[in-house]
Parts: sequence; structure tokens; C-alpha cells
Amino acid sequence: MSPRAPRIVCALLAFALLQPAYVGLARADRTLGLSLYDEADKLTKSGRWPQACEAFAASQKELPRPVTLLRLGDCYERIGKTASAWATFREAMVAARAAQTNPEFDGEKERRREAEASRRRDEAEKKLTRLRVAVTKPVAGLSVRRDGSEIPAAGWGAALAIDPGTITVEASATGYESWKQVVEVAGEGKTIDVTVPELTPSAVTPSLGPASPPPLALATPSATPTATTAPPRTSWSPAPDATSAGSTQRTVGLVILGAGIAGLGVGGGLWGAARSRANGADCDANGFCATQSDVDRRASAHSMASAGNVVFGVGAALAVGGLVLWLTGSSEEPRSGGASIGLSPGGLVVGGAF
Repeated sequence: MSPRAPRIVCALLAFALLQPAYVGLARADRTLGLSLYDEADKLTKSGRWPQACEAFAASQKELPRPVTLLRLGDCYERIGKTASAWATFREAMVAARAAQTNPEFDGEKERRREAEASRRRDEAEKKLTRLRVAVTKPVAGLSVRRDGSEIPAAGWGAALAIDPGTITVEASATGYESWKQVVEVAGEGKTIDVTVPELTPSAVTPSLGPASPPPLALATPSATPTATTAPPRTSWSPAPDATSAGSTQRTVGLVILGAGIAGLGVGGGLWGAARSRANGADCDANGFCATQSDVDRRASAHSMASAGNVVFGVGAALAVGGLVLWLTGSSEEPRSGGASIGLSPGGLVVGGAF
């Protein structure tokens, strides 16, 4: 087997892991995303804004859309999460700009959404509350955290946007006493300053090493040697057919590996055919198709992609199993001769051909 074969198998497996469940057929679970969006819309109409924010965020995770980001940013702003709103409006602006060149979206609507997101971002930025954490004397291994989240060293001394509320700032390092301060962050357009003082070295308690083992008692040799009877030798010889079993395992591994690689190829072919068939269907982003023929074509593409997933997964499993069998099988030739082990008055005796 070529020494490059394991590398080829690993590359194919990596390709499998990078493929989405349905190649080019759907970005996410559209039905769930739309249902969550509708639920969030109902919650806003009843004034349940915190729950609405959770539903909008869940909808965006299942079905990413600029309109959902705009609604989510507005929701965050209504519950006082100004930093989250500002960041979400920025994300919505970028997403709407990218969607303008995507045929699945209405370019004119996305241009209006980009402008709206830009305007809301600028308004939210004026209301931001910021927290600036300064470090008096950095020490090796210093970790500064804000509500459990690490503040990187590049952020020390910088005014960082944060949602208003009660914030816990902590600092710790190996060999030093930890430090903590709880601060109230509030006020539109304000910057709250917190200073981490120089950490105090922790008291070091000398550790007691493990107790030394008691000295070994050495027997004093007798002046008069005593007669010793040599025990009989026992012989051992290796099993003659161990290499044969390893050779059989490697052969089986090669066969399984070949079948797995074939499965990977078939699965990839099915994915390509499914993508081609899906691209030929005249359907919009919401799954509505122009004709029944387009509906049938899209459904056929989904079925073909599902079959490709199954075949590719089975092929990947076979390829891995075959490769493991081939690598762990013994390829050494059997050695001639035998070996013997025995005891003599002078100690252990090993003999034979090696």
C-alpha cells in the first residue's frame, strides 16, 4: 500500500466533516426559524420584551436574516441592553449589505435595511455605557475578568462598551492573592473606571517532602559457602503463527479501506448531482417554487442529498476502520530459531537465536 494512502483517507474525512448536511439546499432549519420569528413578533405585541429577545435570537440562529437582526437589536434596546443593541445593529448593517447581492433576498429591501441599521447603530452608540479597567502593575500570568469573561491584555485601560448593570471585576495570578470588586455600571454615555491594584503575593507554606523510606536490611554473607542445587531449566518458544494472523488482518483492512474510499466517492457524486438539480429548480428563499416541476425537482434534490450523506458517512466509517486494521496489523517476518529461559546458581539464563 502506498505510504500516501493514510494521508488521502484523512483528507477525504476532513472533506466529509466540512460538508453541510444538505449541500447548497438550505442554510438552516427554515421552518423552525420562521416559527420562532413569528413567536417573537407575538411576544413584542404583548409587551413581553425579554422573552421576545430570546425568541428573536433563537430564530436568527436557525435562519440568519438581516430583518431578524434588526428586530433583535430593537428588542435589546427596549430592555436597556444598549451595548448588545449597538453590536446587533452593526451586525445587521453588514448582513443587509451582503444580502443585496444574494438572489435569495430582495436587493431593494436590503438596501433600506442597511440604511436603517446604520441609523440605529449611530443612535445606540450615543447611549453606550462603557467600563474601563486599568491594571496598576501587571504580573506574570495575570488574568482579569469581567463577570467571568476574560478581558484580554489589549483591553486593559480601554473604555469597552457594556450592558448596564451590576458587574464583578476579578483579577488573579499564580502566587498572588486574588482581587475582586463589584461595581454598578449605569448612565447613558458614561464611562465607569475600575483600577486593579497591585496584587499581594500569597503566603508560601514550606512543604514537607515525603518521608524517606526505611533503609533496606542487607543480609550478611555467610563465611562458609553452602551447596546450591540448580533448578531445572524451563524453555519457552514463541508461537509460530503470530505473523500470519497480522498479515491476514492487514489484508482485511485493505479490503475494507477500499470499500470505504469507494463509498466516499459515491457519496460525493450524489452531493454534486443534488446540488446541480437544486440549482435548476426555480424556487425562492422561502421554499416557494414557480411550477410543480420545480417542486418535484427540489424534493428530488433533497432526497438525493440525504442519500449522499448516508453513503458518505458509511464510506468514512469503513475507511477509518480499514485504515486502523491495516496500521495495527503486524508486517514483520517470523524469526528463525527459538528461545529458552531458565534459572542457574548464578542467576537468570536466556538462550536462543535472536
